[in-house]
Amino acid sequence: MKTSALVLALFLNESAAVRYRPYTDGTTPWYKTTPRQPEDDFPINYPTVDRGMDYDTKYDLGVMGKLEKKLKNKVPTNIWDPVVEPPRDYFVPDFG
Repeated sequence: MKTSALVLALFLNESAAVRYRPYTDGTTPWYKTTPRQPEDDFPINYPTVDRGMDYDTKYDLGVMGKLEKKLKNKVPTNIWDPVVEPPRDYFVPDFG
């Protein structure tokens, strides 16, 4: 009972009110400076060997090319390409 009275007294006391704004005078460690770019401790931008396209990928692309010729339909290579909308606002005759 004493604990709840103490907590209630703390909440009702204006001098012990909780502040929701961070201190801008530098007393808070998370508000002092903006984060900076970390330094890299390992090598970057090093050259790599290009051995060409993978054998399986070459085979798959060859099979896809044969299927496209056989079906006379082109498979989209990039799913993120914008979709071409069909023409709109064309004339529709009204026969009554």
